Amino acid sequence: MGTGSQDRDARRARTQPAAMDEDPNVSDGYASPPCFMHELAEWQSPDLSADEVRALVAALRQLTAAGAARSGAMYRQAIDARPEMRSQLHDVARDSARCCATLATIAARLGAPAEGAAPEDAVGDIGTGDDAAFAGGLSRLRRDCGDAVHRLRESLPRLADDDLRSDLQAVLDLQLANLARCEAAAAA
Repeated sequence: MGTGSQDRDARRARTQPAAMDEDPNVSDGYASPPCFMHELAEWQSPDLSADEVRALVAALRQLTAAGAARSGAMYRQAIDARPEMRSQLHDVARDSARCCATLATIAARLGAPAEGAAPEDAVGDIGTGDDAAFAGGLSRLRRDCGDAVHRLRESLPRLADDDLRSDLQAVLDLQLANLARCEAAAAA
């Protein structure tokens, strides 16, 4: 009987999972080796090239110039028609202008062309006083802020230049604040 009990104990011991420090397939902090590759991708991505940085800055300049024009037009309309949104839209317009100025400085430092004007349709029919046009403008403003936030979050870890990263982090912070203000204005 002693051997049957020992065999059962030996089988039971083999069926227990290995401890983390004994199992070569388990890595600390990750779900499993094949599943953690997306967690490594961010720091393994190569730095952005100079052309990619210039393209990023140009795209951000377009988005922020459109946002500045749109939020300025919406603020002017809100002075009389939507006093509850006036303060939020003023702050969005002010911070959008700050983003434009910061991005223009960055573009000059990079030797990028002096583009970044708002697209022709940036304001659209916001100034007509039409509620649907105002809501559409607010929706586009939120989308543009969100797009800028997404692009910045994707790019910041891949920037080799600390000064550039710091400047674009400031733009990201302003865009996040603008996005929160737009969300609050949409909820009002």
